[in-house]
Amino acid sequence: MSSSIIDDQPYGRFHRKLFFLSAGGPFLDGYILSVIGVAITGATRELGLTSSPRAWSVPRRWSACWSAVSCSVG
Repeated sequence: MSSSIIDDQPYGRFHRKLFFLSAGGPFLDGYILSVIGVAITGATRELGLTSSPRAWSVPRRWSACWSAVSCSVG
């Protein structure tokens, strides 16, 4: 195999900067999700949040609308 000019270049300041800038996105994403998780856990009672499966169901008044939308799309 032949190597190209790009493959033969040593790692420099640009590569380190590129590495740290590209690694910052996933780090911040995880940090923000952690902060949101802690905040939601603390505000569960004030917001009236529940993990009950009954709370996940669609109200009856919406079921007719959902049926109309799904029938017109499908």
